[in-house]
Amino acid sequence: MIRRCIAAACACALVGSLFAATGAEAARDPGGAGDGGSGSGNRNAADIAAYADRWAVAPRTAQAPVTDGKLDEPVWRTAFHADGFVTMYDNRPAEADTDLYVLYDEGHLYIGMEGHNDLSGTAPETETVELLLSPGPSPDVYRLLVPLAQGGRPIKTDWGAGTKELEQAEVELVRGQGGVSWRLEAAVPLASLGVERINEGDAWSMNVVRYYGVNSKPFSSWAPIRQTYIVDQGGDTINLVAHALNQSRLAPLYFSRPPALPDKPGSRSEVWPIRDWRLTYRDFLSKELVMEANAIREGTEIGLYWISPDGLTTKLDDPAIERRAGETHLAFRHPKPLAKGWYRLVVGFRQAGGPYHYFELGFDREALIESGTALDPIPAEPGPKTRVERKPASAQVQSLIGLIPDKTGFIFTGLPENPDLRPYQLYNWSASDPGHIVSKTTGTVYPNEAYPETRKLTATNRLGETVEYPYYEDAEGKRYFFTAHVWYFQKDYALRETAKLAATDPLGAARLLNRWADAYAGYLPTNDYYWTNYPVVSGPPYHYWGGVWYRWYTGEMTNMSYLINAYRDVRHTNAFELLSEELGFDVERKIVDSMFKPSFDFVRSFPVLNHNMEYTTWLGLVRMAKASGQPSYMHEAVELMQDFAANNFLSDGFWKEVTLSYHNQSTNGLLQSMNEAKGWTDPAGYASARNGLRIDNLDMAGTYPALGNAQQMQHVVAYPNGSYVPVQDTWANEKTAQPRTDLGSYLLPGAGISRLTLGAGPTQQQMYLNFVPKYGHNHLDPLNMTLFAKGQELMPDIGYTHTFFRKWTNSTLAHNTVVVDGQDMRLNEDAKHGGNIDSFVAADSGVRIVKARQESAYPVTDEYSRESWLVGFGDAAAGSGDGYVVDVFRVSGGGRHEYTLGGDANRDGAFRTDLPTEPYGPYLLPEGTAVTMPESENDTGSAEGHYYGYLYVQDVKRAPIPDGRYTVTLDTYENGAEKAKLNIFGLTDGGDEELFIGKAPSLRATRLSGTSKDINTEAVKYWMPKLVVRRSGTDLNSTFVHVMEPYVGSGGAKIESVEKLVPDQAEPGDTALRIRYGSTTDIVLSASDAEHTMRVGDIELTGKHGWIRLENGKVTKMVLADGTLLRKGDKAVTGEGAAVGIVTDVLRKLEGDPVDALVTEAQVSPEAAGRNVVVTHPDGRTRGYAVEEIRREGGRTLIVLDRTDPGWDIAADGSSRMTSYPFLGWNGAHAFRIANVDGR
Repeated sequence: MIRRCIAAACACALVGSLFAATGAEAARDPGGAGDGGSGSGNRNAADIAAYADRWAVAPRTAQAPVTDGKLDEPVWRTAFHADGFVTMYDNRPAEADTDLYVLYDEGHLYIGMEGHNDLSGTAPETETVELLLSPGPSPDVYRLLVPLAQGGRPIKTDWGAGTKELEQAEVELVRGQGGVSWRLEAAVPLASLGVERINEGDAWSMNVVRYYGVNSKPFSSWAPIRQTYIVDQGGDTINLVAHALNQSRLAPLYFSRPPALPDKPGSRSEVWPIRDWRLTYRDFLSKELVMEANAIREGTEIGLYWISPDGLTTKLDDPAIERRAGETHLAFRHPKPLAKGWYRLVVGFRQAGGPYHYFELGFDREALIESGTALDPIPAEPGPKTRVERKPASAQVQSLIGLIPDKTGFIFTGLPENPDLRPYQLYNWSASDPGHIVSKTTGTVYPNEAYPETRKLTATNRLGETVEYPYYEDAEGKRYFFTAHVWYFQKDYALRETAKLAATDPLGAARLLNRWADAYAGYLPTNDYYWTNYPVVSGPPYHYWGGVWYRWYTGEMTNMSYLINAYRDVRHTNAFELLSEELGFDVERKIVDSMFKPSFDFVRSFPVLNHNMEYTTWLGLVRMAKASGQPSYMHEAVELMQDFAANNFLSDGFWKEVTLSYHNQSTNGLLQSMNEAKGWTDPAGYASARNGLRIDNLDMAGTYPALGNAQQMQHVVAYPNGSYVPVQDTWANEKTAQPRTDLGSYLLPGAGISRLTLGAGPTQQQMYLNFVPKYGHNHLDPLNMTLFAKGQELMPDIGYTHTFFRKWTNSTLAHNTVVVDGQDMRLNEDAKHGGNIDSFVAADSGVRIVKARQESAYPVTDEYSRESWLVGFGDAAAGSGDGYVVDVFRVSGGGRHEYTLGGDANRDGAFRTDLPTEPYGPYLLPEGTAVTMPESENDTGSAEGHYYGYLYVQDVKRAPIPDGRYTVTLDTYENGAEKAKLNIFGLTDGGDEELFIGKAPSLRATRLSGTSKDINTEAVKYWMPKLVVRRSGTDLNSTFVHVMEPYVGSGGAKIESVEKLVPDQAEPGDTALRIRYGSTTDIVLSASDAEHTMRVGDIELTGKHGWIRLENGKVTKMVLADGTLLRKGDKAVTGEGAAVGIVTDVLRKLEGDPVDALVTEAQVSPEAAGRNVVVTHPDGRTRGYAVEEIRREGGRTLIVLDRTDPGWDIAADGSSRMTSYPFLGWNGAHAFRIANVDGR
């Protein structure tokens, strides 16, 4: 049995390149201990928390154990045995330890476990143990889940990467007397792991995790796990997330003997039980292994191997061996430990031939950083201190001290007078009446006798004190924590007042900081979510929706910053010294050690998810560095910011979550943090234990020029009136004062947003066709279209809400698209990357075309594509934006296709049709369907198994479509006055077709007033017109064609008729339209591909797109796009067709190239400048870019892109990879296509 060593660790992140080196990773100045703290004592080295026993060698057994769960057969005494399970994050020895046993034979792996309980001797209500097992070189990880007690809600686990279920294992469990301990045995067939046999020295990996329900015992594991969290939203299950597999937190498992040394294949090794050892930190790249005196001597053949979390093994140079004070010291150098996760040091040595003595040490990157930071010098004082006079606490200070609550409090509190309201921001609080809250809607003061808080939650805090949270419970079982909500307001107010007071009364602020430290000692973290509030007595893992200083861990440092800033100001005075003399202890040390440090560790215990709220943590770290003088905080913040900036934006500058609201929050938070850190310089001689480097005159914003595009995005994706295009979770009320109408039509290749425009300035007509990726805050909106014209968002995207209509706004049916088979789009691994651009034609002044496809949204479809045109009227006034939309939506596959549009969501409106309608029902559902409307934002509602989207479309009328033709008009009104209208001509393929017209939630109050009106009582007041065209059949092929004309006034629409022409020669999906108005006739030709010919009478198109305008029967204009011929009678336009070829290289300004360009050996005409190039990657995904220029240099062609980074690159070995999120990689050729645009 290998001896166990205790470990501890600290937080980490990835490093970037904004630092200056101090030389050869210089030796560090001796100093005090603690990451960001202060201490005393000088040391030349610091011990690293490491383990010598987190690897296993399982013996082979000739006798298979009987799987009965008893572990009492002699064969188990020969098994590998381990114990010493550790808690999450802190990695302290678990009070309830677990014994682990491993054996194998020719057909099975045998696992034995014995679980012990803590000193309380009580069995937990919920307990689960999971085995994580990775067999050999396979990337697959299998898990064996064994529920030991299932008294509470089940827990779903996410270990940071996908796992496969071990379904064929035989497991037997035996409980001890009273259920206070348990034993289990598992026989895992090798075949169930895809393994034929195990050979001696084979290397696998494993971990065992033991976890419980919420507010239970600490979770533990054999291989240490750091960053975790729990999600409890009050549903049927709880989620546990742990970054384990993505940080290599599996321990090596060898069979019969250790493996051959990495650089000596065929060598034999035997276990060497290392004793009396320590691993010490010398500098960033130098460590020292200290062992018992006679272990290794001069002349010993020795190999040291450094294994990083990504599995890369590096043979280290021979160590310097020295004997000192009865010990052997092995000094060695190693690669830069910049990756998060678990590192291993493998050591093999021998004296004179024979097998190598083999052992391993394992340690976290955080442990390396912590030990190095322990050597940091004590920070210097912040310059001359302002002297303040000793005086007693003022009345204001005494009042604030009394206001600071002893308990954390809750933010989410419902209103019993209206329990349907979302329990957020429903009350006002005033410092003039600090013990009460007042309902914003009713004026009722709480707590009160009408709703008495006669019930309570009881918990024990870290001081051993009983903590009570009183609440009122209504007849439906909803809990209302009025007093706890008061505490939250009190805490929030007192935090802000503490920061303010520090500038005028530093000694008073010092007293408040001391009081905050006392209060914090008794504070319990929370789970603070809608109707699911409770204090948390155990952790890590802590709760994602909860915190101590804020209601959500992501905002902890926002509120903590008030105290950090107060600490900064007080530290510039002698106030701490005065208060320390008065109270008899070091007040500053108490505040730092007992409040600031654990507050940062609370946040560090969560994985770095790089979401839109990460900046709050960076700001806290930056502010703590500046307040304390400790550079380790600044280096941690810079590393996190670098990782975020480099790895979480799309190539066009959009934040990975394609929503303007969260894009702005992420970008602005990043810039705010960078600006706050600007100018920082490390103390003289400092080198960071995080990266071996130092910072001088920091300027991060200047290092990331691409952030300029990110800052502009809010102006780019905006309507002419300044309103944001409310893509996905964008608040529709948000605006910019600088809408970039001057950009005209554009394509954002990373975000999947395309815009077509007519006109300029405030009267510009804009049509968006979006195929956005789903990387967070998603809406299920494949190929969604929005239309802004005549000053209104006539075809809207609803945007973001937290009301109980949120699931409606997210649904596919809520968008302007096609629903297949009465279901939302699928959101699988393929679909999350969004759709693909097929064509983007904007070179002609009067005709704009975009086509995209997104078959991944509905795997049942062979085609799911949308081609939209924006065509200007020939007699339109300059810049007016007058014109019409042609929308061709092709769908193939499935048994129901529903083309759907919504009308203006900011005004009153209705759809009217020329078809005779009849009442269909209260919902878009079969008659008699029982409907349950949603009760919260996470609730879809239900309709007896029918698609939930249908229940939101209400007051429905129906009309059959007998001949595949219909006309619909959208009328809108504001305060009773007529506003803009939208005339729609619809053409379908005929068959079983129906038109439905109804209304659906518009979220108008939210869209116009923002979060202040984003409440259920406002949401139910407003509705928008909704249209659905349904086709039903078997293995359907549908081509939905619509021509839409926005207009104002009583004179009516300009377009008089739209006719679908029947081609004489065509391919399936080809569409020909005749659009008449006045003396003008427009012919629109849309082909499914560019290679074949479509003929309609005397009209001929060889290509993808053709457009012909006739005045009084005579051809006046023709446009051919992506084709070779467009003919009408004796008038013709010819073209060379699209320029095509293979991209052989990529140039990027960010990599030092003079231009952003695609390089090809193909000849491309200079006339391609101003057009768009579409690149098809090896996996079939596409990206489109505007072309600025075509250059011919050195026998190759440069397709120079217009103000955009390509977003990908080709490596020397021919492989290729995205250079921005999501960093997809490829092998194979990248084809390009530049559609020609010719006309007359």
